[in-house]
Amino acid sequence: MIERPTIYDVARLAGVSSSMASRILRGARKKEDALTIQVKQAAATLGYQPNRMAQSLRSTSSRVIGLVIPELRNPFFSTYVELLSRHALDNNYIVMSLVATESDILPVVQRLAEYRVRAVVSAVPEVTYAMKHVQWDGLLIAVSRQPQNSDTLYVGMDDFLAGKLLAEHLAEYGHQHVIVFAESSAIPSTQPRLDGIHAVLSPANVMVEIVNAPEAVTVSHVKAVVERAKATAIIGGTDAIALRLYSALGQIGLRIPMDISLASFDGTFAVEDFVPIPLTSVIQPIDRCVKIVMEWITQDVAHHDLNRITLIPPHLRLGQTTRSLAHSETINK
Repeated sequence: MIERPTIYDVARLAGVSSSMASRILRGARKKEDALTIQVKQAAATLGYQPNRMAQSLRSTSSRVIGLVIPELRNPFFSTYVELLSRHALDNNYIVMSLVATESDILPVVQRLAEYRVRAVVSAVPEVTYAMKHVQWDGLLIAVSRQPQNSDTLYVGMDDFLAGKLLAEHLAEYGHQHVIVFAESSAIPSTQPRLDGIHAVLSPANVMVEIVNAPEAVTVSHVKAVVERAKATAIIGGTDAIALRLYSALGQIGLRIPMDISLASFDGTFAVEDFVPIPLTSVIQPIDRCVKIVMEWITQDVAHHDLNRITLIPPHLRLGQTTRSLAHSETINK
């Protein structure tokens, strides 16, 4: 066994040039033929590990993807971290995940630029904006929150269609009074979802009441709103909000869906660990979005060669937290 084998040792054992060995081991040569296998076997025999940092210093970018999220508690972001990490490893990349708050924006941006990351996938608008003003030539992709008036690439769910899907389901089930515990209007996805809900329920003469969340999701507030409104269905603006609603409704003695229906947006798998029955939800196509992100990164394309905004249609997952009032009325008659 050679101590600290180099690429030259691998090339010598495999009987190829050092440049060819390097191309094969860093994934630049996609052809999986006898030569590729021979080089990989030589590297395995010697215990060779490529120096990724040295490779990045020789180029303008590394095989590191910077993922910036505002928090990990939200099931959407924890799911995104897991899926992007998995797809990145499949493509010989690694993900550097960073949580950025308002006070962390500058150090996060500086760290991403210093590491010469191949791409920055950002769910934090302030980081997305700041990355456009540093010396860095990687791919900038916004996710979760669609950037306003910018040429930044974006891939995410069609939020207007998501709102329509959920509203159509509740209208079909005969609900006439719906409360929406919505995220802040400052969140770009909030208004398109509300617009989609109104586009369906307003013409159907269904009363829609909007309550700001997550601050409003307390047991006392939920109780006051539900008792005042006499609603038959509640929509949580996100999975995280729906989880708090589920808990609050249970604490005030309301059974789901017998007493009141509950639906949500995002449909991340993490919610299944906290809600004992399947939640009716519009599913975020996170896996499809992540695959598109990886396609952009691995194809090494420029911003101007791509559609600036890519919206992925969601789908409705019918769970056990909503019930049909129309069906119940038919049976009672």
